[in-house]
Amino acid sequence: MAIRTGAKPQDDNYVVLPFSTLSVGLYASERYLQQHGIPNHEADLTKHQFVLADEAPQRLAIVKWFNEVVPPAQIVCTSNNQNLLQHAIVNGVGIGFMQCQFSQLHGNVSRVLPHIQWDFENWVVTHGDLHRSEKIQAFLTILKSDEYHNAIAALK
Repeated sequence: MAIRTGAKPQDDNYVVLPFSTLSVGLYASERYLQQHGIPNHEADLTKHQFVLADEAPQRLAIVKWFNEVVPPAQIVCTSNNQNLLQHAIVNGVGIGFMQCQFSQLHGNVSRVLPHIQWDFENWVVTHGDLHRSEKIQAFLTILKSDEYHNAIAALK
C-alpha cells in the first residue's frame, strides 16, 4: 500500500482510492507581520523574507509560482526538514509555506494572501493482487471510519 500525491495513478494493476486533499498556503507569525507589515498583493512579496524547502521539485506549480514572484535574495532560510521550516515560520524568521490543515496548531501564525493556495490530491494505492488481503482491508476500514475523519476534521 502507498499514498501517492498528484494526479490519480492510472495503472490498471492498481486499485486507487481517494485519500485526502492537502492544501498549502503562505503563513507568517504575528511578530513577523508586526515588524515587516502585511503583504496585500503578490507584488508586495518582493519586500519580504522567506523560509523555503531545499531542492523542491521545479516541476511543481507552487515552486514555479514562487520562483516567478519572489527574488532569490529574499530567501533567508532553507532546509529539507519540515519541522525546522515550521519552527522558523512560527518564530518570525520569514513567510513560508505551511499546510493549511496544520496551521491552526500554531496559534501565532496568520495566513498571508489567503487567495493564494495550492491543493494536492492524495490517493491510496494498492496492487490489485493485495487489495483484498486482511491487512489492507483492516487499514482501509480505519481510513474510512468516522473516528479517523473526526480526528482529521479536528485538525482543520
